[in-house]
Amino acid sequence: MRFKILLISLLAIVLSSCVAPALMLSPQSQLLWALLKPMVGLDPNETNFFEQPMIKSRLQPLLGEHYGTAVTLLSTATELQQQGPMFFLVSKHSPLPDVAEKAGFVWNSDTNQMAVLLVSGGAPAVFAEQVKQQGAQVLPQWPDELIEYTDPAKLREKALAKAADSITEQLPLEGKAKDLTGAAITSGDIKGTVSKEISAQKQTAISEIKAPITAPFEEKKQQIKDKVELKKQHFEDTAKQKGKQLVGKDEPELTEADELAAEISAENEQLKAKSNKTPATAAQLEAVKQAEIRLEQAKVLLDAAKQKQTTDNNTEAKVLVMTAKDQLRKAEKELAAAKIVAGVK
Repeated sequence: MRFKILLISLLAIVLSSCVAPALMLSPQSQLLWALLKPMVGLDPNETNFFEQPMIKSRLQPLLGEHYGTAVTLLSTATELQQQGPMFFLVSKHSPLPDVAEKAGFVWNSDTNQMAVLLVSGGAPAVFAEQVKQQGAQVLPQWPDELIEYTDPAKLREKALAKAADSITEQLPLEGKAKDLTGAAITSGDIKGTVSKEISAQKQTAISEIKAPITAPFEEKKQQIKDKVELKKQHFEDTAKQKGKQLVGKDEPELTEADELAAEISAENEQLKAKSNKTPATAAQLEAVKQAEIRLEQAKVLLDAAKQKQTTDNNTEAKVLVMTAKDQLRKAEKELAAAKIVAGVK
């Protein structure tokens, strides 16, 4: 007995959830709700949806000469759907592609308004019953599946994309020109798109021009960074070595700077000894002359770099001065070595 009472209570709750919305509608809407609600999820062709008098009698005068086209497309829908107060059908394909490519039907139970959407050539045509609430005209509402065909912004975007495809196919354009034209038409801002492209090309050209100029500076920065790291490591090693000497009382060893100076001195002595034995050749004298020229060039470059640092005083100018000083030192060493080889003072 208790089970029967529980079952009856559950059935009452289910029925009330279905009937309650319908009771809030007008008498005509209640009848249409009672007709459509059981059809949700069913194929409209199997339920003779468009032959129902309450539907056909309203759609024929609403659509007029477009009634046959709309019904033909809507008959491709696979089921009647519901979204909130809206019962709707959406065509799946078009048996009449030359006439229309999309169709949608909506009945809004809140306003008792029927509306049909026909899309032909990308342009939507809306047929909606005239309904007024509080003296104002009621505009039809559409389910999510039909928003892209009724939203002005989305329609404009689709129309521009279609126009871009059509124009770029007809024009003799290829590659970058074709992509740029399509993007300009799709965005609807040809001037802005072209300006962006020009700016991008300018930036690319500037980067290509600056690359060979800035490359030496970047390389010099990396060299300085490497030298700093080496110097840091050298200081750490030296500190460790001195610590060992103090603990173990080892005799002090030559530093790397002392060893390098000794090697350079030995090389110079060898060059002097060699130059004393044989007279300078024409090639050796020419080497001295070229070394002198390069030294003068290095001096001019250093002066120019210092002037640039005076005016700009930025990181790039400082690096340029450091590079010029490095070239000057190399030129001086080269000249000294050439004079020693040639035996010239």
